[in-house]
This record gives sequence, structure tokens and C-alpha cells, in this order.
Amino acid sequence: MTGPDPDADVELVLASYGRAMLTAQVVEQYLDALWTLSFGEQRPNAHGRGDAKAWRRMLAALEEATPRKVARALAPQLDKQLTGQLEDMFRSRDLLAGSYLREQVRRGSSGPRFDEGTHRRLVELHERWSAVARALEAMIDRAAEKLGDGIAAWPAEARAAVEAAQKRR
Repeated sequence: MTGPDPDADVELVLASYGRAMLTAQVVEQYLDALWTLSFGEQRPNAHGRGDAKAWRRMLAALEEATPRKVARALAPQLDKQLTGQLEDMFRSRDLLAGSYLREQVRRGSSGPRFDEGTHRRLVELHERWSAVARALEAMIDRAAEKLGDGIAAWPAEARAAVEAAQKRR
């Protein structure tokens, strides 16, 4: 005997959708932190006026960059598997952010239900994206450890990007 149909449980599907999309946002935040750490590694003694200007330019570029652009800029530091997982995540996230749920829902005599497998696909995406997040977390930890107390000398916005990523755990 099988249990209740998860695709008929609208709240469960919507919660799974939200969890998957939140995980994608966490990955995007981790990419921002990693880009910031990478910039800081290139400037271990970033204290002078010229360095402050460079930090402002980098932070402005980061603010305008798409997560996909940030991932591509970091690609030389990432292994090929992680780069591929990020590209897969961006494609899937773009699909989800569009009309995915509207296309999957059907109206029936017993109320709305989602196409068979919708819930399972959302859970699988969340699990895959969580693995990407864990890989990026490890990279953030290694980079932050390497920089040590040098991060304290960074501009507040740069420190905030790294600290926010570290607090998400």
C-alpha cells in the first residue's frame, strides 16, 4: 500500500518549491562571498586609498553581476564538476522561476494537483543544490581561514558579504 500522493498536496509541493529556490539563493550568496574572498586574497594588505577605490569598484561590479557571471568569473578556481553543477542549477532555477509550477498544476474534481513527479523533482533539485552549497561553504571556510585577521581591514560591505555567508549555516 502506498501513502498519500505528494503531488496532490499543494502545500507540500509549494513548500518544496520554496525550499529549492531558497537553496538556490544561498548558493548565489555563497558565490558573492567567494568572489569577495578571492578579491581579498589578491590584495592581502588592502588598506590604502587606492585599495579602497578598488574595493568600491569590485563591490559595485559584484552588485550588478548576475550569479551566472560571478560563477563564470570564479570558474578557474572551481573544479569542472562544480562548474557544471552551477550551470545546471542556473538552468533549473531559471525554469523554476518562470512558469514551472503553473504548467505543472491541474484542476480536478477533487481540487488542484500537480503533475506526477513534481514534488520528487523539487526535492531532487533541493538535494543537488544543497550539495553545491556545501562545496562552496568548504571553499569559503578555506579562503577565510587563509586570510585570517586580514578580513578585519576590509571595507564593511566586503566583510558583510563574507559574514552573511558564514552565518547561513
